[in-house]
Amino acid sequence: MNVRYQVLRPNVDGGILVEYDKAVLKPLYDVADKMRQNFEDCTSNNDALAGNIKRQYKLDDETLKVVDNLMTPIMHTHVKEYEYAESVKYCDDNYPLKLDSAWIVFQKKHEFNPVHTHKGVFSFVIWLTLPYKMEDEMKQPAVVDSNTPCPGHFAYLMANSLGNIQHRLIPTDEKMEGCAFLFPSMLNHCVYPFYTSDEYRVSISGNYVISPK
Repeated sequence: MNVRYQVLRPNVDGGILVEYDKAVLKPLYDVADKMRQNFEDCTSNNDALAGNIKRQYKLDDETLKVVDNLMTPIMHTHVKEYEYAESVKYCDDNYPLKLDSAWIVFQKKHEFNPVHTHKGVFSFVIWLTLPYKMEDEMKQPAVVDSNTPCPGHFAYLMANSLGNIQHRLIPTDEKMEGCAFLFPSMLNHCVYPFYTSDEYRVSISGNYVISPK
């Protein structure tokens, strides 16, 4: 499988933000469409996840292979760009990383993911469908006068040069469909609710863990 993508800049501290050629994501869109037709046949993953979201489902082995093919090159890019992998001293050739789990999320308006971390070494999110425009979200009564407007955003927490925790925001709306973000699994992150669409916000997430040969 030829994985075509570009690394997006400006800088996103701590992680790698990429945009895929939509053609390589077609197998994932097909899986999402099939699951949406009959949620009763899907296997819930809610008990393993922090999301305050009704529809979160496990992916089958065939789909995991597609996801792994997509994310492994991004993980290698992170290793080259950051010192994080070197700081995880037990990551070496005898203990390679493998995709441990991945799941798909069908998020409705008002649902959200609270601040949380993941297990493993690397985690990621692939945004398939983001059914709203950020300019519309920013006009909502609960948002318009806020000094920290963040509806529909993916957010994570990082320390600045003074050691103070900062709130980093990625404005995920329809312009970010087909993009992905890979980051250290212990990075605290969350997903804020959106308000202006009755359609599902669809994403795929997962974790890479240490796997002794």
